[in-house]
Amino acid sequence: MTFKSEWNNSSKFVLNVSEKVVRGTAITVFSAIVKASPVKTGRFRGNWQTTLAQPAQGEIKGVRGEGSAIGEINSKAKAYKIGQTLFMTNNLPYAEFLARGGSKQRPNGWIEAIIMGFQKTVDNEAKKQ
Repeated sequence: MTFKSEWNNSSKFVLNVSEKVVRGTAITVFSAIVKASPVKTGRFRGNWQTTLAQPAQGEIKGVRGEGSAIGEINSKAKAYKIGQTLFMTNNLPYAEFLARGGSKQRPNGWIEAIIMGFQKTVDNEAKKQ
């Protein structure tokens, strides 16, 4: 085996592992955000949108279940390739208000607490590889 072929094999391995870590981290963190979102009608929780390349525009009309939002997280994360960006967006007009603690269910917010555990999630995903 030549140095070039060893290098190429190692590079492919690193890229593959990196993609798996990003995918697993996104699924864990994004799903936690959806599941922890306060619920009155379910519209806010179901309006989380996961996209590749650019943030979602607009909002989902009607009420979409939590399962649909999490299914979208899984499908977009599984499609992720190194160099792309995964976005999670909630474009409802009151999303920021709720994220900052505007709900009696989550008066201290919840997104920051999940993000505080981000590095631990990355480490856990890396250990799986």
